Amino acid sequence: MNDLFWLILLLFVVAAALRNELFFYLLYVVVGLQLLARFWLRRSAKRLAWRRSAPTAAFPGERAEVAIEVQNTGLLPLPWLTLTESIPAGLRNPPT
Repeated sequence: MNDLFWLILLLFVVAAALRNELFFYLLYVVVGLQLLARFWLRRSAKRLAWRRSAPTAAFPGERAEVAIEVQNTGLLPLPWLTLTESIPAGLRNPPT
């Protein structure tokens, strides 16, 4: 479940119980920011382009250079990006 769900629920209960405009305003701001963040994340993920270049063959014990290029084609910047690359288990350790 979403991390902000309990905060939103608490703000709603407090706002409804106290009938205070400040808590309703805070509720609207938190929900609005959450919706904006979800929209931005989905839109940004669609605007990422990547390219990987690697040699087609390598000999045992030989080092092979792999280059990964990621390009953000969207208008908004991405504050961070996590990239995970893995290789098959048979290629991780040189044969003995």
